[in-house]
Amino acid sequence: MMALFDQERAVEQFGYEKRQEGREEGRIRQAKKTAVNMRKRGSSLDENAEILELPADTIRTWVKEADALV
Repeated sequence: MMALFDQERAVEQFGYEKRQEGREEGRIRQAKKTAVNMRKRGSSLDENAEILELPADTIRTWVKEADALV
């Protein structure tokens, strides 16, 4: 049986991990938005990838997804 202290520690760790996941999701969401806006302004995929420090294939996928929604 898990001691109360261990349970509290597990719950605390779970909360920390969830906050980290949320932050990462927020960073990705912002990077997608930035990539799409830069592309609309005429930036190349390679330029976007360099500035956002992400693979060009990732940028290409995001731009295609955004174009499909329009």
